[in-house]
Amino acid sequence: MRTEKSILNVSSNFFIYAFRSIMMFIVRTVFIKVLGEEILGLDGLFTNILLMLSITELGVSNAINFSLYKPLAKKDYEKVSILMSFYKKVYKIIGIIVTILGLVVMLFLNKIVTTDITNLNLYFIYLIYLFDTVNLYFISYKETLIIADQNNYQLVKYNFVAYLFIYILQIIFLIITKSFIIYLLIKIIVMFINRIYINRFISRQYKNVDFKTKQKIKNKDLSIIKKNIRGMFFHKIGYYFINGTDNIVISKFLNLTMVGIYTNYLSLITMTNTLLSSLYKGITASFGNLIALEDKKVQEEIFQKTNFAGHLIYSFVTIAFIVLINSFITLWIGKKFLLEMTVVIVICINFYIDGMRQSIDSIKDAAGVYDQDKYVPIIQSILNIVLSVILVKYIGILGVVLGTLISNITLPCWNRPYIIYKYVFKTSPKKYYLDYMKNFLILLLTTTIIMFIMNKISFSMTIINFILSIIIYTILFIIIYSVVYFRNNHYRFYFNLVLERLKIKKRN
Repeated sequence: MRTEKSILNVSSNFFIYAFRSIMMFIVRTVFIKVLGEEILGLDGLFTNILLMLSITELGVSNAINFSLYKPLAKKDYEKVSILMSFYKKVYKIIGIIVTILGLVVMLFLNKIVTTDITNLNLYFIYLIYLFDTVNLYFISYKETLIIADQNNYQLVKYNFVAYLFIYILQIIFLIITKSFIIYLLIKIIVMFINRIYINRFISRQYKNVDFKTKQKIKNKDLSIIKKNIRGMFFHKIGYYFINGTDNIVISKFLNLTMVGIYTNYLSLITMTNTLLSSLYKGITASFGNLIALEDKKVQEEIFQKTNFAGHLIYSFVTIAFIVLINSFITLWIGKKFLLEMTVVIVICINFYIDGMRQSIDSIKDAAGVYDQDKYVPIIQSILNIVLSVILVKYIGILGVVLGTLISNITLPCWNRPYIIYKYVFKTSPKKYYLDYMKNFLILLLTTTIIMFIMNKISFSMTIINFILSIIIYTILFIIIYSVVYFRNNHYRFYFNLVLERLKIKKRN
């Protein structure tokens, strides 16, 4: 059952994120053509600000998720009811706090937005963003239950219809009205209605759960949740200042136009990362079930297979971005939106490093290991901001992304695996470190070889030639990685798995 639900969650998550990625790309293209890169930069800036306010959530959902795995696996619906009732109360309080903080931040908008944008009411636009963030806390708390129970694939039909309406309406009204405000309101209204429908659906699906129970949460359970929330609080703060401050630094020290150009690259990478992350999100709850019911050896074996699969996938996409993304940007919106190749390479290496933490973070979330390394993200975020602010003054946008890269390499690359191996697998992470370094060197060497070959056979910039470049790149990658990893047990596992699938399809 665990495997079946993992497959359903992975496939449904992949489908909805793939659909969203394609549609978001189309909408973004129309957005840039109609409203321009400056308003695009404003969108990225406000998104970062609201991400900052989400720190207030303190990781409550992660802590509750962890606490729900065992009672759901054992069908203890009384305990599930108590946890969900507690979660509802906490989320309402968080919603009120976020609203107040959001209104306070609004007082300083004129200091954050340094570029004057005519014909736009920045404060009204900001309030729209704030409402979209806040209503989540009052409506969507029940989604944690269906995710923890490995049934989030059941929400695909609701999310698919909602996003389909959003994207189609946004494209139509952007072309007709050229209004940024109407563009925003469409998403707010449709998502608000969708969240209400999902809320009712979950209530019908979990009739054994009393979301309004008056029973008090036990002190033992509360202390575990508090401990995990305390750990997640620091992780949330660290996450924001590592990933959510780049646009603010660029806006403050450079300009909104540069924010827009940077956001184009970031949006492509983020869409891809979200799509790939959906694979891991689909199995996080299954990891939680695995940790609740299986021994350490089984846990580590499954983790190693998942981690190697992540390396193959993220290596393929990382090198593809380095080799092809500037050509794609040129064909998409023009050469004036290009970043220097050095900046692109650093952004892509950050993408790989973040991607290779997905399997680690999935285990970490499922095991509820938050408190043991709670101060590390704070140290990393301070290092990131200090380096970004110093370097941006000397080398511009390269300094911002370089600050993120240095802070990434300095701490989480070695600390998070150490924590997982020590507290979850109860063994040494030495083999993990050696494999990681070897795989990273192979990534760099493969990138150098493919860039050299692709430069030698460079084409003129047309769509047909770009597609041909993708085909050539894919063939080169498969050849190099097959030669390097053919004797690797994990590679042979996936290779044989693909062969078996192909044989089954051939028979059918």
